Amino acid sequence: MLQHERRTERKLSEFAQINAVIDRTAAGNYFHEMNVQLRFPFEIFCVARHDPSSQLLKTLGYKWPVIIEPLRAVHGVTRVHMNCYRTFVGLLSCAALACALSTPLQAGLILNGGFESGLSNWTAVDQLGSAGTFFVQTGTSTPDTMSIVPPPPQGTQAAMTDAQGPGSHVLYQDFVVPSVVPGALINFMLLINNQSDRFAIPEPDNHLDFSTPALNQQARVDIMRVTPDPFSLSTADVLMDLYQTEVGDPLATGYNAFVFDITPLLQAHAGETLRLRFAETDNVGPFNFGVDAVDVNVTAGAVPEPSMFVPAGVSILILGLTLKRRK
Repeated sequence: MLQHERRTERKLSEFAQINAVIDRTAAGNYFHEMNVQLRFPFEIFCVARHDPSSQLLKTLGYKWPVIIEPLRAVHGVTRVHMNCYRTFVGLLSCAALACALSTPLQAGLILNGGFESGLSNWTAVDQLGSAGTFFVQTGTSTPDTMSIVPPPPQGTQAAMTDAQGPGSHVLYQDFVVPSVVPGALINFMLLINNQSDRFAIPEPDNHLDFSTPALNQQARVDIMRVTPDPFSLSTADVLMDLYQTEVGDPLATGYNAFVFDITPLLQAHAGETLRLRFAETDNVGPFNFGVDAVDVNVTAGAVPEPSMFVPAGVSILILGLTLKRRK
């Protein structure tokens, strides 16, 4: 028995593993599954599907002395190394990680945010006289003009504008804000493929009308009120401008991930129906605007403060010291 205990202690001292595999499918596309391990010498190795700017890393980066080094995503899997400075910090950070992962999420508020069911649950609207629309993108070419672009970053499909002439296009989905919102994040991935030589924003009043003489070459993402005019940029309608191309921005990018804390906005509109809108206008040249991995997640409980992690961290530290003394 004593020999068995020593072997067990030695094994624990060489490799302590925390399996925190959490099924987040009810939370939509935000987290599907996550594996977390603590390996000596005190390296937390995290494999997370989707982007490294997720709620998990934001939580870990908050007041914790860890080095976060995102690595290149491979087949939709992002690998993140977090090297801890000392034994205590490593153990405490591991406790913090477990607590952060235990924060429950309500079901994702956006349906079919990965567009694997085509444009179901979404509404596509084109300004009268526009060429093209929002299509479903598959593979490495645009849906209509067959220009070369990166493939969808999540699954096999994304939404993308394409046209053989000027136009203005909107893709939106209405969602109901829960009556209680302790915290909320929105995430999506965007591709920009502006085949003209510039971005252009009408002045002095911006609009999404491609048919005016003003040069208009832009894309944007907004949370807005449910309004009869899906192209509206009125301050009375647009509640939060999440993303907008600007003059001088790079004309072409791959799919990039975006995450925003929208807690105050949803708290102010609890119980209401809001609209998430992706819009693209082009009258200067061809413009592809790709969208994928869209979701709005509301936490079912507030994200724990670092002080809540201390008891768990101390417990793990005591366990580690006990095992060390027994060797």
